[in-house]
This record gives sequence, C-alpha cells and structure tokens, in this order.
Amino acid sequence: MLLTGEPRPSVLQSSSYDGNKRVPPELALRLTAIRETFEECGVLLGRPNSESLLAPLTANVVQVTDTIEWQARVRSNPLELLDLFIELDCCPDVWSLYEWSNWLTPTKEKRRYDTIFFLTKLDQEPVVICSPTEISEHRWATASEFLNLFTQQRINLLPPQIYEFVRLMEICYFGSLCRVLRKPELRMPLQTKLPCVQNAKDGIIILYPGDELYPKDPESPTETSDLSIEELERSAETVNRMSVDDENNVKVICNLKNFKIINWSSKL
Repeated sequence: MLLTGEPRPSVLQSSSYDGNKRVPPELALRLTAIRETFEECGVLLGRPNSESLLAPLTANVVQVTDTIEWQARVRSNPLELLDLFIELDCCPDVWSLYEWSNWLTPTKEKRRYDTIFFLTKLDQEPVVICSPTEISEHRWATASEFLNLFTQQRINLLPPQIYEFVRLMEICYFGSLCRVLRKPELRMPLQTKLPCVQNAKDGIIILYPGDELYPKDPESPTETSDLSIEELERSAETVNRMSVDDENNVKVICNLKNFKIINWSSKL
C-alpha cells in the first residue's frame, strides 16, 4: 500500500519520517479520511480483525450503535476513533482507499490547502447520519448527475470538483478502475495539480500541469492575454485546462498523453 517507487507529491512526503516513531503519510492521510468520513457522515470504513488484510476491491462498512454519540466523541477527540475500533474488534479499512488526485490551492488565495482525494468502492449505499455542524444535505448521484445539478445552479462546485467529476464521468466500470489504481505499474504517477489562472479577453482560463501554457513557475502572479479563450485553445497543441467565459460557459478539456481525452462543456 505504501508506494515508494515513483515520485510522490509533497503531501505524501516526510523528510523527517522515522519508521520507528512516526506514521507514514500514506497511512496517516488514509486514517484521517476514514475519521472525517465517520465524523461527518456516520459511515465507518473498517474491517473485522479476523479478516484477511489483503487489499480488497470493495470497502467494508462497519455498523455502529449510538452513531451520533460516537460522532460527537470523535469530533471532540480524534483519538476516540481508536477506542471505537477496539470496541468493535475492527481496524480501519485503509487498504480500500485508492489515491486518485492531489490538489494545491492557487497562490492568490489567502488560505491554501494541499489536499489528496481518495476513491473507494461500496457494494451498496450505507446509512448516512450527517453531522449537523458539518453537512446540511447529502445525496447519492453519478458524476454526470452532479455536473447537471451544477449547470442548473442547484449546487455549487469548485473547479477541482468539476474537473474530477468530468474525469469520473468517463469511467464505465469502477471495479476495473480500482484494479488499475492498486497496481503502480498500470497507473499514472500521482501529480500535484496547482491551478494557474490566466485572464483572457473574454473570460478566464485555469491551467493545469501538462498544458503548454502552464507557467514554469506556477507560483508566479496571474497573467493576462489579449487573446480570447478559443484563440488560446487553438494556440496550444497539448491542453489541460478549464475555462469560464463572460457568458458563463464552462469548459474542461484535456488531451495529455496516456490520459483519456476530455472535452466537456456546459452553460450556467
């Protein structure tokens, strides 16, 4: 599960890591994701200690009694999650969380986050108990359905969510994706996406790594072009970007080598 044979994003690196004293980042972030999922949704990803710990394709959901009480306890003290697993004779199902993408907030924002997205597969919808302080509503839907809700302005999505939903929309069978994600020799290395915004004549373009216009220094200030979004698109042979024009037309395009070609657009 600890993939060390390929370049790793900074969020998964630890220069001071000591195998005898610290938890590896790959494990710590998975534990954090499991804790957050339970704290916010009441869904506990765990596996009985009696089961094999070999990497499964499907996550296991452990049934918890007094879920609301345990959510409050974990929210007040994250170490309470350990007590919960001990009481249930289970361990966190870290083996079923697959690395999907890593996003870093653009430099222009005052608060920045280095975030990793994990994917997991469930055989059926679990019971969701939303934390009233964290979530106002939950919904099970496909990537296409979420994008439709966004274009109808019924939900709000941030650019990383739009980009990832467009990627997920192209997936026909999730089980096959999981098989690829757990084999380093089959999947693309995880790369940090630090979006770079460029002003165009008729809107903005958000550039991602691999795009021909992506700056050598992604921490540099926002650039401005006299060309339109369409002209900037035609000027580059290799693209990986999102654009929003003055008429609220949103477009995501990507033709990077070894990536499935993306060309999605909609009007808000």
